[in-house]
Amino acid sequence: MPELPEVETVVRVLRKTWPLYAIEKIDVFHQKMVQPSIHALEVALLQATLETIERIGKHIIFIFNNDTVVMSHLRMEGKYFILHPLDALPRFTRLMLTFANGQRLVYDDMRKFGTWIVSNKKDYKSHISIQKLGIEPFRVLDNSLLYPKFKTRTQAIKTVLLDQSLLLGIGNIYADEILFASKIHPLSVASTLSSKDIDQLVLNASKILLNAIEAGGSYVRSYRAGDSIDGNFQLQLHAYNRHRLPCHECGFLMKKIIVAGRGTTYCPRCQTLPKKTKLIAITGPIASGKSMVMQRIKTHGFPVLLSDTIVKQFYLKKQHHALLKNIFGPSVIVNQTVDTEMILQQCVHTSTLLTKLEALIHPYVEKEILKSLKRSKSSYLFVEIPLLFQAQLDYLTDHILYVKANRTQQTKRVMIRNKEKGLLLLLLNEKKYDKDYSQFADTVIVNEESETVFKDRIDAWLALWIKDQTLPEVQ
Repeated sequence: MPELPEVETVVRVLRKTWPLYAIEKIDVFHQKMVQPSIHALEVALLQATLETIERIGKHIIFIFNNDTVVMSHLRMEGKYFILHPLDALPRFTRLMLTFANGQRLVYDDMRKFGTWIVSNKKDYKSHISIQKLGIEPFRVLDNSLLYPKFKTRTQAIKTVLLDQSLLLGIGNIYADEILFASKIHPLSVASTLSSKDIDQLVLNASKILLNAIEAGGSYVRSYRAGDSIDGNFQLQLHAYNRHRLPCHECGFLMKKIIVAGRGTTYCPRCQTLPKKTKLIAITGPIASGKSMVMQRIKTHGFPVLLSDTIVKQFYLKKQHHALLKNIFGPSVIVNQTVDTEMILQQCVHTSTLLTKLEALIHPYVEKEILKSLKRSKSSYLFVEIPLLFQAQLDYLTDHILYVKANRTQQTKRVMIRNKEKGLLLLLLNEKKYDKDYSQFADTVIVNEESETVFKDRIDAWLALWIKDQTLPEVQ
């Protein structure tokens, strides 16, 4: 997705290449992209010539000589091309302007998310897509005016940086870079940041965005409008897309988590959350060997916590019974006890029920883990969380151990453990492990050989953890 530097680069290219002739023909091949209508666009632009091009955040503003303004947003895949009369059209052409000299401006968009909004010089800045936008970091004259706005935001700072109503023009790539340069963890709560932190964010946002603009952006080859601009800023990236690569500052392996649905890469050593107890999470699919890992951890005397135990506590609390009845009906409570087998059967067959149940349980598990961390007097807390990534709880962790096993072994172990519910448990597990989450783990232990080999691997991992917190991947 093009971000502010890429959009600025496109604007600079279009300023040089846009034909300064009247528009004689308009072809729209995707009607939904034009607002309010194709007819309004034709009335406004036929025989018009371009006056200038501006940019507001990621919006490209085309201003014409007849009071017309068109606001363009490239969204995910939008690109502009200036073509000569005999040039072939790009594959995903959605809109084309033909000029009096025969040249054409083509808007190409594979995903069809881009927009063209017709307005005028008087009204365009009050359009809903523009009026709520914040200020670009390099245009902030007084940081103190931002402090109160940050103090009202209780979301993760990465989420806040992506919100265009506060600081404008920061997308996923540059948010990672800005947080890395500022030494701020992406999950730090915005309202807890100091004025010094905010000063650093604004300063680094300004520097990074301006440097990226001068470098032609990061991936501008995908978005350029026919100029030989290379998009060299990708050569300067310190955080984005560098998962498992050594940090440029300290050498520690960079880590990728999911924040607000976006892949987020940071350095666990340079960008830390204030916390006295380190949380080491053990995760993986059903019957992969997580219980064995927890047993070995306990034999070494470390404090452990099981999310399954937390979930059982959730079911025992009477105040939750009414909530469960709202989802599964009154028959879910039998003799003041939750019928977990009935819940399992319904969740396997109805995904919406599973989603509603998880909306109750995942926040409860998160709250209980945070309580345990707060109470802990140990340096480490080992927590088994089978749905760590699916519940978006990986942000709590300092290290993630993922336990792998093949389907044959999983099935055998589940059926031995609980033959009646085994198949249901496997079906539910397949729903939740629809992709390979091991790619987000710090260490992967494969449990596909003998129990002795598996125990040795666990003990080797534990020994390395105690000796040195930089863990290699164990296979």
